[in-house]
Amino acid sequence: MDDETLGHLLIGMVLTTSIITPLIKLLYKHRPRVLNSSSIFDEEMRTIQNTPRNSEFRIVTCLHSEGNVRGMTALVEICNPIQESPLCVFVIHLIELLGKSASILLPINYKENRKFLSVNYPNTNHIMRAFENYANNSCGPVTVLPYINVAPYKSMLDAVCNLAQDKMVPFIVIPFHENDHIDLHGHVSTSIRKLNTRFQAHVPCTLGILVDRYSKLGVSNDHTKPYFHVGIFFIGGPDDREALALGIRMSERLNMKVSLFRFIVTNKKYVNRIDSSRTGTLDEEQEEMLDEGLIDEFKSMKYGIGKVSWYEIVVDDAVEVMDAIRGLEGDYDLVMVGKRHNIGNLKDEEMGNFIENVQILGILGDMLSSTEFCIGMVPVLVTQCGGDKRVINKLDRVGSGSVNVSQISVRS
Repeated sequence: MDDETLGHLLIGMVLTTSIITPLIKLLYKHRPRVLNSSSIFDEEMRTIQNTPRNSEFRIVTCLHSEGNVRGMTALVEICNPIQESPLCVFVIHLIELLGKSASILLPINYKENRKFLSVNYPNTNHIMRAFENYANNSCGPVTVLPYINVAPYKSMLDAVCNLAQDKMVPFIVIPFHENDHIDLHGHVSTSIRKLNTRFQAHVPCTLGILVDRYSKLGVSNDHTKPYFHVGIFFIGGPDDREALALGIRMSERLNMKVSLFRFIVTNKKYVNRIDSSRTGTLDEEQEEMLDEGLIDEFKSMKYGIGKVSWYEIVVDDAVEVMDAIRGLEGDYDLVMVGKRHNIGNLKDEEMGNFIENVQILGILGDMLSSTEFCIGMVPVLVTQCGGDKRVINKLDRVGSGSVNVSQISVRS
């Protein structure tokens, strides 16, 4: 090949690249598969409620740093791994990659790639070793499948949700963006907050946001404490039912105490649908039937292994709900609540103390994680049943027989 031919070829390549590259950016519209694909689970979304407790329970845990490990492993452990229902945990380390537009999700064979991880991704190596040690020392059968997701924050969601859909995972857990506020730079915390918002909009199953600002979950300085105490705050709706369904699973574990606080709003003008703009949601009677069925099932756990207690708190409106919660402070190791509820929103002046993270954690989740409740020292798990842009369809739940209820009246 002479110099003239080579020059012509190089000029042709440059011209072709300069034309095609901007055309691709202009014409290509990225549509994540998880957002527009149809699957056999579209009609009934996979959730904690419709996952049988005698089968494998699968969880996707996303971590940004080593500081998230202790809280995540503690949360996985109290989900009660037993022989009848072993846990399969997909551990995904999220790493920011600048300059790329597509997510890269790689499974890791830890034993074979130990040296590669130590050199190229030392933090990932430490995280996976911690989960491997946890699985080996768990009180029940736990399988850990490690992944690394190297991508820009704006596209991390796609690979995680696709994995959850492919593996039929009912529960995804992500850390709150303020959990490691001391270690994260401002732009990183902002990016994680936006990522969490995208998760909430498009997640194909149940999502849990773990608020553990002071790394208290999994740490107990009082070795004489006989049990791990979980509190559940329940008003009604799919999100609260997911928190309660997880609490039922936890209550079957030894050395567990689960307390359910159910708020009954007597003023009907404050009770409404979670989002009136959604189509296909259940009517009020069906929602109440599903709530009652799951609560009855929780009550029946009193006669099993778990140590459970429940209380009904009668209030007139949302303001009294807030006042009642302030009076329910206790020695909790974890608190769980749904993001959205069957109750009217508080007015702006009444939300003044909780407005900071209400869009991500919901009204009660924001309050429970603030200094208004237990000085903000109790870890909080906020559950959400499906994304904001998905339709929640009927979940097949059959409640157990009812038993007597302790009732606490809270009135102004």
